[in-house]
Amino acid sequence: LTKLFTSVLVTKFSPDGKNVLFATYFNGSPAQNLKVGVNSAAVSAAGEVAFGIDTPTVAGLPLVNSTQSHLGTQNNAYVAKLNSAGSALVFGTYLQIGDTTSPNYLLRGLDVSAAGKVAVTGISGRNSGFPETSPIAGQTCALVAGENSDGFVALFGTSGTLEFASCLAGSTRNGPSPESLRGVA
Repeated sequence: LTKLFTSVLVTKFSPDGKNVLFATYFNGSPAQNLKVGVNSAAVSAAGEVAFGIDTPTVAGLPLVNSTQSHLGTQNNAYVAKLNSAGSALVFGTYLQIGDTTSPNYLLRGLDVSAAGKVAVTGISGRNSGFPETSPIAGQTCALVAGENSDGFVALFGTSGTLEFASCLAGSTRNGPSPESLRGVA
């Protein structure tokens, strides 16, 4: 995954790194600076490529088997999975993250299971439209007074169906440090 000025280039190499198996790019609309999420690319055992992009104000990325569309009034992240040949999207969706004090690196972790399920983690903020699905008991993405963010985790099935999505929160924090999740396996 390589960030260009207004595009993200996805390149898959052979296991020995000597050959490019495919390369494709994703552009948002209007042309704005896309951000590659931290630790946000992985390859499944079947060779599918999953990736995540931070898209605070960028809309227009392709939606396939999507959970959410882009919401222009808040930060968004984009999660997608390409088939093993790189010729088609298995799924592509936005996650509505909300307003955070840390709009950079909304996605902080991504992994693909041997079966092809995609898990992502990151940061969710105020006014979030985050799609809580079977949330952890006692946890919510609704922030309490004094909180600026919570960490989130989401699990997409092999075709992009959102199987699980929940925020994880500690008690209210004092100071500017955001609560977020930084990795997943």
